[in-house]
Amino acid sequence: EPFTPPRLRAGSSASSLDLPSTPGTPGTASFGDLRRTSPAWEENTNNCGICGTRLGKRHLQPRHHCRLCGRCVCAGCSPNSLQLSGVAGLRRACTDCVSNVERSLAVKGRLSDLAEKLVILAGLEGNLPGSQELSFEDAISFCEQALGPVEQEREKFALSRARLEELEGELISARSACVRLGQRIHASKGTAAPIGLQTASLGEAVTLCEEAVGSPEVTRRSCRMRDTHPHLERGAEREVAGSARTELRAPLRGGDVEEQAAGNRQLVGQPCRTRGARRCFGRMLACLFVAAALVMAGRFWAIPAFGQVSLDATTIGLKRAVLSNATSDAIHMKADLVLDNAGFVLARIHGFRAEVAVSGGQPFGWFAFPDTQVAGSGPTAMTLDTNLHVTDANGFAAALSQVLQGGPCEWDISGSPKVSAMGASMHLRMKKPMMLPITLLEQMRSFNIDVALGSDRELFSTADLSFFSGSSLEIANLGPLTFSLHPMDELGAPQGDVQLGHLIVRNFAVARGFNILGNTSIVLEKTNSSEPYLAAFLGTWASGLEQIVAIQGPTRPQFSFLENITTQTVVVAGVTKGLVKSAYVSGFDSLQGHSLHGQPCSLLESSDCLKGPVVTMQNTLHHTIKLTDISLDANLLEDLAYEAVIHTLPIFPKKVSCRKGSRLSRLSSVPGMWAYLNASRAS
Repeated sequence: EPFTPPRLRAGSSASSLDLPSTPGTPGTASFGDLRRTSPAWEENTNNCGICGTRLGKRHLQPRHHCRLCGRCVCAGCSPNSLQLSGVAGLRRACTDCVSNVERSLAVKGRLSDLAEKLVILAGLEGNLPGSQELSFEDAISFCEQALGPVEQEREKFALSRARLEELEGELISARSACVRLGQRIHASKGTAAPIGLQTASLGEAVTLCEEAVGSPEVTRRSCRMRDTHPHLERGAEREVAGSARTELRAPLRGGDVEEQAAGNRQLVGQPCRTRGARRCFGRMLACLFVAAALVMAGRFWAIPAFGQVSLDATTIGLKRAVLSNATSDAIHMKADLVLDNAGFVLARIHGFRAEVAVSGGQPFGWFAFPDTQVAGSGPTAMTLDTNLHVTDANGFAAALSQVLQGGPCEWDISGSPKVSAMGASMHLRMKKPMMLPITLLEQMRSFNIDVALGSDRELFSTADLSFFSGSSLEIANLGPLTFSLHPMDELGAPQGDVQLGHLIVRNFAVARGFNILGNTSIVLEKTNSSEPYLAAFLGTWASGLEQIVAIQGPTRPQFSFLENITTQTVVVAGVTKGLVKSAYVSGFDSLQGHSLHGQPCSLLESSDCLKGPVVTMQNTLHHTIKLTDISLDANLLEDLAYEAVIHTLPIFPKKVSCRKGSRLSRLSSVPGMWAYLNASRAS
């Protein structure tokens, strides 16, 4: 069968994996079959598939194969062994696969959170299993179940958008009708239509029509005609009124406006009845009321509703952000954002005050959102270059701490911006989530440690600090920051109640990629509570071994909203090759020995004779080190033990054993040990 990468079992740890079964062996994986049939199994190569080291017996680098991805790697790139499901014994795995397995746990948690949010958004929260963490399969299944209701909402949104487009068409038709009505009213009055009526907006056209109707000249003339000629017949009056209505309803054609106006003036001079004039004006007023209603509905309901729907569908994505140059109540923020799904209409978001809060929490700050031209039917890139004003120091510290600890964090951007679109301006409500990238500092190491000076209670040293950040959130120019230094317990957690000292960074910054903070200061402080931990720390460091400590802080920063925003583990490198270089046994020093005054011991002397190996020390630091009250243990590499069976009597054999452990001797510094070199140092 084609080889597929192994997947984590639901609820299992990173060291328990499921491999695809091979034919004939249900539930198990044969690596012999995998080597022969899998296209992912890499044949023997001359170089390591990860670091490129030359492989082969001639180069003293044996070839190995990762049992997860099948690549040919060296021993240094595959130091880990995993217990695979259905396979007896431990199997070799490369560093890349082990790292991917570790990351899959974080991805699993994020996928579980995404599934819960989609299910709640779709109204299916009753299907969630409660507080139990979802597996990969369950999370994907819940996401698929939530797609149906979400797609239905999308269809409803499409129908609403289509209805809004129809309303826009009706508004355009109403504007044209109002323009034609205004032309006819002015023609009936014998006045010229205003210049620019054809290009006027709907509101301007309605206003012009209202101004034209407001002058009752035609009505007054009709009333005077009726009072002067009461003997007019009903038939003649109806004929005149009908001709007037016919002429008024006739469409205007280009240059016929003046002729139409002259004919209307003649018709106005003819006799008519007050009832016919009222009917004419009633119809005109009805048309005006309908047009005004359409205008008001479009202006105060349809356009704002369409704008709010479009703004609600808009998404904000963060491509890159830099926090720098903090002050007492603000920090500078430069961010590249992408606005998408903003609809198909060109709109302008005017500058407004945008509040920032952790998703579902209280605002902890605000910034000035700039004027932005939002393109229709496509993404819009914009750049923020402003100050983030901190109103809640504890809230901001908690929000930034969540990001720096490597957890997913979502900030809400809210406000009431003024939006201009389709010739109208409106105030809308905005609350948009923005996902911040994980900014966990990886592979943090302290190296090139050099002791500068010290006292009975403090030891001052300098070091370089390096780490890697793959996040698009960067930090720059925060100035000097101090972090507390803590040991780790047996479970690998920081011991916050024990403080070894402080780590001082002269100008804290985090850029994307590999970072080196040079000339970092480390101050170790000896107290009654920290002395045993400090002794273990210095002993490991002096032995040339690496050790892991934790830094927390910043502590007592200049600006309160930066206090205790991060906790990171640091790998501290030991002294190069350690302080003890070698030890050897000599005839004079170790076997014969010397007295307290430096004279060789005779065979009869035993009580005051000093004997021991010669230990060679080395100092790779730039300063002199003084060691007192030395106590060193010499241990065997393996336990000294044996077992035997004594057959003194054939019938009753006796089993004997002896286990002495690995402790060989303890070396201690005593007065007179330097006397054989210099008699004045006998004390």
